[in-house]
Amino acid sequence: MRILIVAGAVGIGLLFSVVAVALTKKARAGKRDEMQANMEERRAEMQDKRAEMQDKRAEMQEERGKVREQMMEKRSDRIKKHFEHVLRRLDAAFERLTRIVERIESRIAKIEGSGGDMASAKVKLAEANVKIGAAKAEIASAKAAVDGILATIPADLGSTTPNPVADSLRRGREAVRTAVNALKSAHRALVETITEIKKGRNMQDKGSGSGSEN
Repeated sequence: MRILIVAGAVGIGLLFSVVAVALTKKARAGKRDEMQANMEERRAEMQDKRAEMQDKRAEMQEERGKVREQMMEKRSDRIKKHFEHVLRRLDAAFERLTRIVERIESRIAKIEGSGGDMASAKVKLAEANVKIGAAKAEIASAKAAVDGILATIPADLGSTTPNPVADSLRRGREAVRTAVNALKSAHRALVETITEIKKGRNMQDKGSGSGSEN
């Protein structure tokens, strides 16, 4: 009987041990599952945060792109208006020269009609007309250069190549400067023509004075 009791106690002990081990394993498995769930939840939260940050960065980049585009448009517009103003001034200067030529031609014809010698003045005027023609050609070249520059400015502003805009502006300024120098040269030639007209008129006046004295 005692043996049976002992055996029963041992069996019960073993049963409790087995149950305890099972419960421990189950508890550990539950903790692992809970930890795994927590880790997956944190991972999902981190992914959401990363996605949110990426969206914000994309929005910021898009906003910066819009601001940069607006700045490029404004700068392109300023460059365009600058060169348009310069070209208008070149055209106005050329028109002034042509009006001066018309007045000089009228003056020469009037003096010649009254017996004055305008041979030297007419030579100077011919030289001036050649230079005026050269100035007209240089103005046309400047306009063509500026048109080409204005057509490429938007692309140049967005280029990653160093100083493409500065290079374009330098070419435009050089073309304009060449036209301005040609206009100045033509103007100097007209001034020389006017000087010859005055000389011829003075000689005519002197000749008229001598004739009156005689």
